[in-house]
Amino acid sequence: MPLHRYTHAVLCRIPNSIQTKGEVLLDDARDQHAALAQLLRDFDIDFVEMPADEESPYCAFVEDIAVVCNGVALVARPTESSRIKEVFTICHYYLFSLCKVAETKRLKGLVTMAGPDVICVGAGKDCQEALKRIEREATYTYQTLTVPEDAAANVIYLNGTLIHRHEEEIPSSSKVFDDKVEFPTKALRMSELAKLSLGLSSCCLLVRKPKHIRSL
Repeated sequence: MPLHRYTHAVLCRIPNSIQTKGEVLLDDARDQHAALAQLLRDFDIDFVEMPADEESPYCAFVEDIAVVCNGVALVARPTESSRIKEVFTICHYYLFSLCKVAETKRLKGLVTMAGPDVICVGAGKDCQEALKRIEREATYTYQTLTVPEDAAANVIYLNGTLIHRHEEEIPSSSKVFDDKVEFPTKALRMSELAKLSLGLSSCCLLVRKPKHIRSL
């Protein structure tokens, strides 16, 4: 199942209030966020960077409550009360399969797409259980790239390049990426942003501009 090329992205700047949710080094977090934005520029991704909302400490993690499907943004109702005002209602319906994960986990913290037909998955119990559920439900067969550190399972496959966390943060998994990934890779530091969310994929909502508007 080929992955589409992304053309656009949505980001949100980091508010000062993010420090109220954990021991985050604000300047480092903003530097890491800026590095992600620069990487998107390097890939000629046209992105919108929304201003920080001090009333929503988690606002920088735009993908945590949204997904883009066939050109339509689907925004879930968040459990974090400060994010309620970010939500709007979509009245379209899609056929999908549920993949239940532990209450404190996010699916993309366990498995992500690491390339065409390739799933990156952590070696830990929660990651492997999520993979088994996907394999039971999926009608398509995927290859798997297993990494020893679960934190390394959150990657972004962006138009032919695999983006993963820096080797200082995932030393063992970085070696796996070097040895087994045959296309270009890029590493980003995400230590501060990952303290409160996934850090990498959660900070950008990637969009492929459709050639034609589809009727839903």
